[in-house]
Amino acid sequence: MQGQRVEVFDVSGTKFSLDNPGRVLIRVHGKGWKYETFIFVAGTPTPEVVMCFEITVSYSDADVDEVDCPAGRPGTFRPPPRLPAAAFEQLKKRLPRNLDLVAAERVVLGLDLDPRIREDVRQINGVIGVALREGPGSCLFARVKPPEVEVWHPSPIQVMPGEGECSAAEAANGYAQRPPH
Repeated sequence: MQGQRVEVFDVSGTKFSLDNPGRVLIRVHGKGWKYETFIFVAGTPTPEVVMCFEITVSYSDADVDEVDCPAGRPGTFRPPPRLPAAAFEQLKKRLPRNLDLVAAERVVLGLDLDPRIREDVRQINGVIGVALREGPGSCLFARVKPPEVEVWHPSPIQVMPGEGECSAAEAANGYAQRPPH
């Protein structure tokens, strides 16, 4: 199909569940021919086509099925949460240079993050670790190892589910300060 426009009607479940797999219901608008109605006559305009699909994802398996299009309007979805552009520099400048966990927690609170961003701040073995997770594969780490403050973005593959975690413990240990290869 050419000139596609996709509308999302529903998103549910999680790809890591056998009981409630990830599911997306979409409607696709475009120009082309459906297989069952394919009759091509030279010089005829390409027809408008509307098709709906349910995409089901569970672990590493995905199924795409054509379904009847739902009535009504597509859903509206908030954009994914994002860290403020200045979060990296603010952590670097404002985190305490000593083991003051309360001060470190106040700095993270002062970032005024979207509530969907997971915050993890802990003191572990004489180091404060900070982890801020936007979503799968997106994490910002910081650690206070007196008198130093280090801030870094691990590579997405290093913090995907099934790999490392985006946790204060990982940050405190300096995990993923360098790319994997």
